[in-house]
Amino acid sequence: MCHAFTLEEKPQDVVRKMISDIKNHGKFLTEIEVLFKGRLKIKCFEVTSDMKLTNGYYKQMESDLLRMVSNVLEPIVNFTGFTTKVIVQVQNNGALDFNDINVSLHTDMPEKITATRLFEKRVNHIFPFLEFLQGVEVKGHHHRLIALHANINLSIEDIDYVIFEEKIFPPRVTTQWMLTLERMILESEKEYAYHAFIPCFDGELLWERKEQVLRYTFQ
Repeated sequence: MCHAFTLEEKPQDVVRKMISDIKNHGKFLTEIEVLFKGRLKIKCFEVTSDMKLTNGYYKQMESDLLRMVSNVLEPIVNFTGFTTKVIVQVQNNGALDFNDINVSLHTDMPEKITATRLFEKRVNHIFPFLEFLQGVEVKGHHHRLIALHANINLSIEDIDYVIFEEKIFPPRVTTQWMLTLERMILESEKEYAYHAFIPCFDGELLWERKEQVLRYTFQ
């Protein structure tokens, strides 16, 4: 089930319409995904259940969903400027689990990119999330890097810390990221189609533990 609305529409109105639709169909949700990519889309994952859902279930979900949009999605989008996807689990009482929020940040690459420019124009928006970064996914096509995804896990209380508190990063972390970005670019230039995931630990990318997707074409 997916609901979409433009920036001109009020999130409150759309969320209420979505909740009304879920209520009319007696849907029991397990997960909600909210995506901003020029417009907002809300996707719901449901299961079949014999549980009788009360008005309190839907009111709680509506309140929490509005909170997720205004306190999680919008601040991150305004801060990074990236395509942003937020995924939260729905508890049995309709409440959203704000202690375990999965965030995916996506940005496309310009045609000619260097490690320095990639860091200055893209990665510097990800650095404030380093403490919560799970890893980075990169994709290449036609022998060039075309996209970067950052996978983040945090709580709603962490949002203000990430966005508003100034942080100082050790020079070794910045240097390590620059070297890894250069490797990403060089590897993508060697492959027609490139897709790799590099895990992150303690702010540093673990290049030696990267997972690469290999594609073969048979004729």
